Amino acid sequence: MRQRIAHAGGLSRSSPLRNGSSVPATRHRQEANRHGEETCDEEKSQRGRQMSELTSDKGYRDWIVSIKSQIHGSQIKAAAAVNYAMLELYSFLGEQIIERQETAKWGDGFLQQMSKDLSSEFPEIKGVSCRNLRSIRQWVSFWNQPDSIGKQAVSKSDPNWKQVVAKLAPDAKQLVSQIP
Repeated sequence: MRQRIAHAGGLSRSSPLRNGSSVPATRHRQEANRHGEETCDEEKSQRGRQMSELTSDKGYRDWIVSIKSQIHGSQIKAAAAVNYAMLELYSFLGEQIIERQETAKWGDGFLQQMSKDLSSEFPEIKGVSCRNLRSIRQWVSFWNQPDSIGKQAVSKSDPNWKQVVAKLAPDAKQLVSQIP
Protein backbone atom coordinates (compact mmCIF):
# COMPACT_ATOMS: atom_id res chain seq x y z
CA MET A 1 0.00 0.00 0.00
CA ARG A 2 1.33 3.42 -0.95
CA GLN A 3 0.84 6.39 1.28
CA ARG A 4 1.52 10.04 0.62
CA ILE A 5 3.41 12.18 3.08
CA ALA A 6 2.99 15.93 3.06
CA HIS A 7 6.00 18.24 3.03
CA ALA A 8 6.63 21.93 2.37
CA GLY A 9 6.08 21.80 -1.41
CA GLY A 10 3.00 19.60 -1.32
CA LEU A 11 2.73 15.82 -1.46
CA SER A 12 5.68 13.59 -2.24
CA ARG A 13 5.50 10.19 -3.89
CA SER A 14 6.06 7.15 -1.68
CA SER A 15 8.10 4.15 -2.80
CA PRO A 16 7.50 0.62 -1.54
CA LEU A 17 10.49 -1.18 -0.02
CA ARG A 18 11.21 -4.88 -0.39
CA ASN A 19 9.48 -5.63 2.91
CA GLY A 20 6.23 -4.08 1.64
CA SER A 21 6.28 -0.93 3.78
CA SER A 22 6.30 2.51 2.23
CA VAL A 23 8.68 5.36 2.93
CA PRO A 24 9.09 8.69 1.22
CA ALA A 25 10.93 8.52 -2.14
CA THR A 26 13.89 10.52 -0.83
CA ARG A 27 14.33 8.15 2.11
CA HIS A 28 14.19 5.18 -0.28
CA ARG A 29 17.01 6.71 -2.34
CA GLN A 30 19.04 7.36 0.80
CA GLU A 31 18.64 3.76 1.96
CA ALA A 32 19.57 2.44 -1.50
CA ASN A 33 22.74 4.53 -1.38
CA ARG A 34 23.53 3.36 2.17
CA HIS A 35 22.91 -0.33 1.39
CA GLY A 36 25.45 -0.37 -1.35
CA GLU A 37 26.84 1.67 -4.09
CA GLU A 38 27.23 -1.59 -5.98
CA THR A 39 23.72 -1.02 -7.27
CA CYS A 40 24.88 2.02 -9.24
CA ASP A 41 28.04 0.25 -10.34
CA GLU A 42 26.00 -2.76 -11.46
CA GLU A 43 23.66 -0.49 -13.40
CA LYS A 44 26.61 1.28 -15.03
CA SER A 45 28.18 -2.05 -15.89
CA GLN A 46 24.92 -3.31 -17.36
CA ARG A 47 24.52 -0.11 -19.41
CA GLY A 48 28.14 -0.48 -20.54
CA ARG A 49 27.43 -4.04 -21.73
CA GLN A 50 24.29 -2.83 -23.52
CA MET A 51 26.23 0.00 -25.16
CA SER A 52 28.99 -2.40 -26.17
CA GLU A 53 26.42 -4.77 -27.65
CA LEU A 54 24.73 -1.86 -29.37
CA THR A 55 27.90 -0.45 -30.89
CA SER A 56 28.95 -3.88 -32.13
CA ASP A 57 25.58 -4.35 -33.88
CA LYS A 58 26.03 -3.81 -37.64
CA GLY A 59 22.49 -2.47 -38.04
CA TYR A 60 23.10 0.18 -35.40
CA ARG A 61 26.48 1.17 -36.87
CA ASP A 62 24.98 1.45 -40.36
CA TRP A 63 22.13 3.55 -38.97
CA ILE A 64 24.54 5.89 -37.15
CA VAL A 65 26.65 6.23 -40.32
CA SER A 66 23.53 7.28 -42.25
CA ILE A 67 22.60 9.80 -39.53
CA LYS A 68 26.14 11.24 -39.57
CA SER A 69 26.03 11.40 -43.37
CA GLN A 70 22.75 13.32 -43.22
CA ILE A 71 24.23 15.77 -40.70
CA HIS A 72 27.34 16.31 -42.84
CA GLY A 73 25.16 16.81 -45.91
CA SER A 74 23.06 19.40 -44.08
CA GLN A 75 26.20 21.21 -42.93
CA ILE A 76 27.48 21.36 -46.51
CA LYS A 77 24.11 22.61 -47.78
CA ALA A 78 24.07 25.30 -45.09
CA ALA A 79 27.62 26.41 -45.96
CA ALA A 80 26.74 26.50 -49.66
CA ALA A 81 23.62 28.57 -48.93
CA VAL A 82 25.68 31.03 -46.86
CA ASN A 83 28.30 31.27 -49.63
CA TYR A 84 25.59 31.88 -52.22
CA ALA A 85 24.02 34.60 -50.08
CA MET A 86 27.41 36.26 -49.56
CA LEU A 87 28.09 36.23 -53.32
CA GLU A 88 24.70 37.85 -53.90
CA LEU A 89 25.49 40.49 -51.29
CA TYR A 90 28.94 41.22 -52.73
CA SER A 91 27.49 41.42 -56.23
CA PHE A 92 24.86 43.88 -55.02
CA LEU A 93 27.44 45.96 -53.16
CA GLY A 94 29.76 46.04 -56.17
CA GLU A 95 26.97 47.08 -58.53
CA GLN A 96 25.87 49.82 -56.12
CA ILE A 97 29.44 51.13 -55.75
CA ILE A 98 29.99 51.18 -59.52
CA GLU A 99 26.65 52.89 -60.13
CA ARG A 100 27.25 55.55 -57.48
CA GLN A 101 30.76 56.25 -58.69
CA GLU A 102 29.52 56.71 -62.26
CA THR A 103 26.50 58.89 -61.44
CA ALA A 104 27.42 60.77 -58.29
CA LYS A 105 31.08 61.44 -59.09
CA TRP A 106 32.01 61.01 -55.44
CA GLY A 107 35.38 59.43 -56.17
CA ASP A 108 37.16 56.85 -54.05
CA GLY A 109 36.79 58.87 -50.84
CA PHE A 110 33.25 57.67 -50.36
CA LEU A 111 34.46 54.05 -50.02
CA GLN A 112 36.19 54.97 -46.73
CA GLN A 113 33.02 56.60 -45.42
CA MET A 114 30.88 53.70 -46.65
CA SER A 115 33.22 51.28 -44.89
CA LYS A 116 33.00 53.25 -41.61
CA ASP A 117 29.19 53.45 -41.82
CA LEU A 118 28.73 49.74 -42.58
CA SER A 119 31.32 48.67 -39.97
CA SER A 120 29.63 50.68 -37.23
CA GLU A 121 26.19 49.30 -38.13
CA PHE A 122 27.37 45.70 -38.63
CA PRO A 123 30.45 45.16 -36.43
CA GLU A 124 30.22 41.37 -36.81
CA ILE A 125 30.75 41.58 -40.59
CA LYS A 126 34.44 41.68 -41.44
CA GLY A 127 34.03 42.06 -45.22
CA VAL A 128 33.19 45.77 -45.40
CA SER A 129 36.64 47.28 -45.01
CA CYS A 130 37.64 49.91 -47.56
CA ARG A 131 40.07 47.46 -49.13
CA ASN A 132 37.36 44.78 -49.44
CA LEU A 133 34.90 47.26 -50.93
CA ARG A 134 37.48 48.13 -53.61
CA SER A 135 38.02 44.40 -54.26
CA ILE A 136 34.27 43.84 -54.50
CA ARG A 137 33.99 46.70 -57.02
CA GLN A 138 36.86 45.19 -59.03
CA TRP A 139 35.30 41.71 -58.90
CA VAL A 140 31.94 42.95 -60.17
CA SER A 141 33.60 45.04 -62.90
CA PHE A 142 35.55 42.00 -64.06
CA TRP A 143 32.53 39.69 -64.20
CA ASN A 144 30.34 42.30 -65.93
CA GLN A 145 32.75 42.75 -68.84
CA PRO A 146 31.33 41.20 -72.02
CA ASP A 147 34.44 39.14 -72.87
CA SER A 148 35.94 38.75 -69.43
CA ILE A 149 36.06 35.00 -69.92
CA GLY A 150 37.11 34.49 -73.50
CA LYS A 151 37.14 31.43 -75.65
CA GLN A 152 40.20 29.28 -75.65
CA ALA A 153 42.57 29.65 -78.59
CA VAL A 154 41.64 26.21 -79.91
CA SER A 155 37.97 27.14 -80.22
CA LYS A 156 38.92 30.35 -82.10
CA SER A 157 40.83 28.40 -84.74
CA ASP A 158 39.50 27.60 -88.20
CA PRO A 159 36.68 25.04 -87.98
CA ASN A 160 38.05 23.43 -91.16
CA TRP A 161 41.50 22.82 -89.68
CA LYS A 162 41.61 19.24 -90.88
CA GLN A 163 41.18 20.38 -94.48
CA VAL A 164 43.86 23.03 -94.03
CA VAL A 165 46.29 20.42 -92.74
CA ALA A 166 45.41 18.09 -95.64
CA LYS A 167 46.28 20.80 -98.20
CA LEU A 168 49.76 21.18 -96.71
CA ALA A 169 52.65 19.11 -97.90
CA PRO A 170 51.95 15.36 -98.02
CA ASP A 171 54.23 14.71 -95.06
CA ALA A 172 52.64 17.51 -92.95
CA LYS A 173 50.49 15.00 -91.02
CA GLN A 174 53.65 13.18 -89.98
CA LEU A 175 55.34 16.43 -88.98
CA VAL A 176 52.38 17.53 -86.87
CA SER A 177 52.23 14.15 -85.12
CA GLN A 178 55.92 14.39 -84.23
CA ILE A 179 55.52 17.68 -82.34
CA PRO A 180 56.27 16.95 -78.66
